[in-house]
Amino acid sequence: MYIIFLYGCSTNSSWDNAKEAGKTGTSGLQDSLKQMDSLLDLNKIRNNPFARSLAHRAFSMAVKTNDPVSKTKAFEMLGLAYSYTDKDSSYLFYKEALLDAQNNRITKELPGIYYSLAMLSTDANNYSGAISLLDSCRRLAAGNKQYKDLANAYNSLGNIYFDVKNFTLSHSMYDSSYRISVKFSYPLQAGVALANLAKFDSALDISLVKYYTALNYMKTKPGSEEEIALLYNNIAYRHTNADSVLFYSEKAIGLAKAHTLPAVEMGAYNNMAYAYLDKKNISKAETCLKEMAIPIALKYENIDWQASLYDSYADVLAAKGNDTEALKYEKDAYKLKEKAQIKFASRQVRLLAVILEVKEKEEMIWQKDKSLRARTANLQLTIFIIIVLLLAIAIFILAFSGYTVRNRLQYQKLLAESAKKLIRLEESDKARVAAEIHDIAGLLLYTKANLVEISETEDRKVNNGFTHELGLLSERLRLLSHRISPALEHDLDFQEIITGLCNDLTSLSGITFHLNMKQPDYGLSDDQKVQIYRIIQELLINGVKYVKSGNIDLSLESQLGNFFVFYRDEGPGFDLEFIKDKGLGIHNIFERCKFLGGIASLKTVPGNGTEWTISIPLIKK
Repeated sequence: MYIIFLYGCSTNSSWDNAKEAGKTGTSGLQDSLKQMDSLLDLNKIRNNPFARSLAHRAFSMAVKTNDPVSKTKAFEMLGLAYSYTDKDSSYLFYKEALLDAQNNRITKELPGIYYSLAMLSTDANNYSGAISLLDSCRRLAAGNKQYKDLANAYNSLGNIYFDVKNFTLSHSMYDSSYRISVKFSYPLQAGVALANLAKFDSALDISLVKYYTALNYMKTKPGSEEEIALLYNNIAYRHTNADSVLFYSEKAIGLAKAHTLPAVEMGAYNNMAYAYLDKKNISKAETCLKEMAIPIALKYENIDWQASLYDSYADVLAAKGNDTEALKYEKDAYKLKEKAQIKFASRQVRLLAVILEVKEKEEMIWQKDKSLRARTANLQLTIFIIIVLLLAIAIFILAFSGYTVRNRLQYQKLLAESAKKLIRLEESDKARVAAEIHDIAGLLLYTKANLVEISETEDRKVNNGFTHELGLLSERLRLLSHRISPALEHDLDFQEIITGLCNDLTSLSGITFHLNMKQPDYGLSDDQKVQIYRIIQELLINGVKYVKSGNIDLSLESQLGNFFVFYRDEGPGFDLEFIKDKGLGIHNIFERCKFLGGIASLKTVPGNGTEWTISIPLIKK
């Protein structure tokens, strides 16, 4: 009977991670490539030319879109399509996939590519290279938490160490693969690892228990038909009961036929032939080999299997008593084995030559890269020194600029303080002058009234008129004193002062003022009150000058930490361009707003009135 051991499962992590690693807008292409990849996988053995054409079409599509992930996957598809018939070409395609993935930092694709390259190195008997590649696969898979790839790498390392008779290390690798697969729920990988661990059990019952457990794992994972079919062959091989061998071999054949697995099918028929020999049913044993297995080997030109099947058929012929014919098939088997070994060796040498050639080129590139890196390092050092010098110059310039800016700011601060002092002095002088005018007005009324009484004439009308005119003069002087100093530092609050100003101007001009003011002081500081009073005074006086009829609206509000003055009149308006260089009052309004850190907005056109919006930030007391 013939045993087929299970090897590492193929990786398909590209599609698990394509959307995560790919560029936006390429999901449609990746879906198309995924469908083509599934079709390629079905036809890689059944119709290899068709599989190759699919891979080339996928590559053309990926190149047109210039999507790195899709291009890398297309190279992998080419590697897979050629892996059954032209392993050296397959190796070159996988190397291109590796280069693309490294250049575009598609790290999640790298473990699968390293794994495929390792399998090809194993085919070339380049075990050291395969181990190195699998170690890279294992390291990256662990770093990326791609535990399926990690389990595959451990399983394949176990196969390599088993082939070189290092059974202790081989068992350890299989065990690591099994534990990782179970921990992170990868049933196919767990089944493969457990089936390979069963090889180490000499006791049939223990070995079969592991095989059955492995089979249960695999059956939960769709797409595991090849691995299940191989496992059926292994179970058939381990059984000593001929009927059990036939039962599991038939199961393997059913899956092999459905999924085009010629090697599995030939192995199963080979096992069945020996089971029928054990049952003394030579005709059925001959049918399994002559009519079933050998035609498959001829169809797929698999001379290695053909040699093994001829050897088995010689045993059947010998059991049949046809020694002459048995000897003929034995000789043919020997010749085919020699031919298969030559072909296999030639393929190995060619593949190994490609691997060595690529390695040599990589070494040359590495040497050139090393030289380039040395020159780059020198250039970088020179650039670094230049940058340090430029930074030193820049720091000096910044420090000097900072010193200059600091001095300028200090100068501006001094100017601002001086302006504040001048404004306070100006207000103080205005208050003194206003007080003197107020006192003079009272004294003038008192003295002149006495003179009128002393020099009283008989004409009462003249006396009364004279007294009335004196009263008007005194009242105007008092109004003038109020305009000069609004008594902000006396007992009147801000609301009373503004209301008084409006009333005074109404009595003088007859203009109606609509004042909207709901708070006594709005949290304004004394300095702000003085400046805002001057701004409002300038606004209202300008309104009295130019508004011949109509109303003047004044609204004072406090919102969101700002004090607002909204002014609107129904006057004639004016042209801002015409008044720009001549409007001293307007200039004073803007300057006082600027002094308070506020913003003033003026909107006016000839014949359409005037509007002011003034915003001043409140200072927390």
